Amino acid sequence: MRNQSDLWALWWQSEQVLICSPELYKKFGTSHSAQMSPKYIKYLFEQFDYKAFFKIAHNGDVYQQECKASGEESIFYIFGSAKKIKDDWCYTLWFRNISHQKSKIELHNDIINELRTERDIMKDILDNVPLPIWYKNPQKKLLFCNKAYANTLEISPEQAVVDQILLKSWQQGGRTPDLTELVLKTKQPQTQKSHIVIKNERHYVEFSETITQKGFILGYLNDLSEQETLQQEINHLAKSTHEILEVISIPVIIYNTNKQVEFFNNPFIKMFEMDPAWLETKPTFTEVLEELRTKRKIPDTEDFQTYKNRRLACFNNLLAPIEDIAYYPDGRTVRMVTAPYHNGGLMITLNDITDWLTLERRYNTLLAVHRQVADNLFEGLVVFGSDHKLQLYNSAFCRMWDYNEEDLSPPPHLEAIIDKIRTRIDYQHYDPSWDNFKKRIRAKIIDRSTNKEGRIKLYNDLVYDYSYTPLPDGSNLLTFLDVSDRYRIEKNLLERSEALELAHGIKSDFISMIYQGIKYPLRRILLSFTDMFEKKYGDLNSNYKDRLKNSWEEVDHILRFIENANDLASIESGNTVLDKENINIIQLIDDIKTTLMERALEKNIHISLNYNQEDIFLLQGDIRRLKQVFFNLLRNAIAFAVNSEFVSIQINDFPEELHIEISNATAMIPYEDSYGASKKLKKGENIITGLGFSLIKKIVTLHGGKVTLNHQKGTVVHCTFFKKHS
Repeated sequence: MRNQSDLWALWWQSEQVLICSPELYKKFGTSHSAQMSPKYIKYLFEQFDYKAFFKIAHNGDVYQQECKASGEESIFYIFGSAKKIKDDWCYTLWFRNISHQKSKIELHNDIINELRTERDIMKDILDNVPLPIWYKNPQKKLLFCNKAYANTLEISPEQAVVDQILLKSWQQGGRTPDLTELVLKTKQPQTQKSHIVIKNERHYVEFSETITQKGFILGYLNDLSEQETLQQEINHLAKSTHEILEVISIPVIIYNTNKQVEFFNNPFIKMFEMDPAWLETKPTFTEVLEELRTKRKIPDTEDFQTYKNRRLACFNNLLAPIEDIAYYPDGRTVRMVTAPYHNGGLMITLNDITDWLTLERRYNTLLAVHRQVADNLFEGLVVFGSDHKLQLYNSAFCRMWDYNEEDLSPPPHLEAIIDKIRTRIDYQHYDPSWDNFKKRIRAKIIDRSTNKEGRIKLYNDLVYDYSYTPLPDGSNLLTFLDVSDRYRIEKNLLERSEALELAHGIKSDFISMIYQGIKYPLRRILLSFTDMFEKKYGDLNSNYKDRLKNSWEEVDHILRFIENANDLASIESGNTVLDKENINIIQLIDDIKTTLMERALEKNIHISLNYNQEDIFLLQGDIRRLKQVFFNLLRNAIAFAVNSEFVSIQINDFPEELHIEISNATAMIPYEDSYGASKKLKKGENIITGLGFSLIKKIVTLHGGKVTLNHQKGTVVHCTFFKKHS
């Protein structure tokens, strides 16, 4: 025991003297000859359990315990036993310093735990990868697979490893070369693409396997079904695109990834006069460019090589469509759009915009002329587009509505324009609510049904006339005219007209009152005067009878004059309303002729009535007023006629007009004094001049006609009635 490397101690139950190894004596701090009690072990190892030791030892088992030495960091492994010899027990304890081994074990345990954690992390990562992944040894035995692999087979990962269910073998069935054999043979990654059935669905997949440095096989499965579908759609779309491009009128040419012609349409052939058979051979982009240069179908450049390199660079650098304007030697201007095509190709479209640029130039010139003309208009002009934004305006509009150029740039919306003029419009004159008034204005502009005109009042006594016109392109035109001065003049004239109408009414009422006040008293006075003569003198001689007759005629003349004045005042005041009916003009004038025939015979005057048709009607006439007209005219003609003279009446009916002419061949009837006082009448002259002729003209005018005079041969009165007006 003295030659053992471990520390030891023993004692007999009967002696209770501790015998130790030399190194243990040193730990107790004494010599090997010193006698010590077994309890000294507790001094060196406080954690030592005596009771457990005796119990285990007496049972014949080996006691084991790890304890820390008192006052040290060292850890000892204590083990011991007891043996009964004769009647005495011998106890033996061994103390092995395991501090160094303990540190290594703890270090190894930490490493193992870290590896386990790393393994769990990697397994969790692989299980969450959506791609099926597997790991095999050089003997092609499956060592690991993730959840995606197991889900593809609809089993668990553990079952796949235990049963060695290989995805390749399961789906390939030996119909294709073994991918793992190729990897082991070539020592290079290998890939295979094929269709397989996964969960009763057809999929297009890619198998990939590679060999690790230690000779193990790592593989994964990539589902390319979506890519296959997309590729089919792309191919279908490309085919459809080619069909569409074939029928459009824009020249198109497409180059593939290899810079070769893949597609061209007929407009391209016509535009550049190319040989379609040569293009079918799929020449390269450079060859096509050289051919176009030979035919002078591309812009002239000083450095063609630089131009060609710049165009070739589009195959690698172009990410979005670019647009170029090219000026060709034949005078054409072409808009060329170069766009990236799938898989690194290019699609080039060309559009001859020569005519379009000419039209645009003319349009801009015309627009500038229109703007210049609009700015020189007195009227304010504004145009709103179909989007209800300001499109065009002139300086008069800015001046009338107090706008600056800055306020109208960028073009504001109709709503902003209406809100801006709120402080200028006296909207309460039309509607107490601004919102309602604003809706009415907006509705008038937006509603494109008809043209609209109106008048709007502003503050500061300003009045604008507006006119709305919908334009053919969907725009809305508004014009404004400042009529403030005209409005004030019209207002003043209207007030004066109302005052004159009031004065005419007063005058008419006054004349009517005089007529009513004179008519009956004057007749009663003359009648009383006649009765008085007859009662006093009896039968009167012819001289007195003539005087009484003249007196009666003078009274009739005065009453007729006042009656005519009353009618004239009534017509001028606008209170006269015609009682209209269809009138037989021939019958009307013939009746008047019969009435005045006795007076004509007294002067031996012949009256002739002539007409060009049997029945002549005047539509919508007042028979009483027309009798008054022709009675006065015919009576005046008879009164001024000389004995044995003719008075002629001529009636001519035409499709549009009715002419009535009353003529006196010799007499000069004084009608010129139509608005003056009546001339002094000679004794026996019972005529109506002056005021009577003015009334005649008014009545004929009310019937839509006119009266003219001719004094070259006597007096001719010509009345014309316009049937259209009637």
